[in-house]
Amino acid sequence: MNSDPLFYFSIATLIAGTLGGLYFLFEWLKHRRHNFYIFWAVGLFILFLFQIPFILANAGLKFTVTDFNLFYSIAFPLTFLGLVLIYLGIRSVSPPKNPKRLKIYLVSWLVLSILVFSFYFIVRGGYTENYTI
Repeated sequence: MNSDPLFYFSIATLIAGTLGGLYFLFEWLKHRRHNFYIFWAVGLFILFLFQIPFILANAGLKFTVTDFNLFYSIAFPLTFLGLVLIYLGIRSVSPPKNPKRLKIYLVSWLVLSILVFSFYFIVRGGYTENYTI
């Protein structure tokens, strides 16, 4: 049995996020009139995927960050998608006062995020070897 409290905290975070996502999924299946529930269910699930390496590290497995390059190269853009889904969930229950300007900000953020991601994973020749993003 693992005695490291960080292991239990990281597992508890993943379980809480998964249970929260399942709750929102069941609420959406029950009501189906609010997109908020499905946006948050999928968004939370995607955001909590990042807990997997922390759980493994706190469980005592020995690995380097580069062992998870493929995981992070997939999880990084998925995390952006999770944030967008949470944003869309909030926006579905609270529409903005100036949607045109907000759309410009969101598209600018999307373009800049894609440029940063492309720079690190395409221009620099793939995965990072000695540091995290």
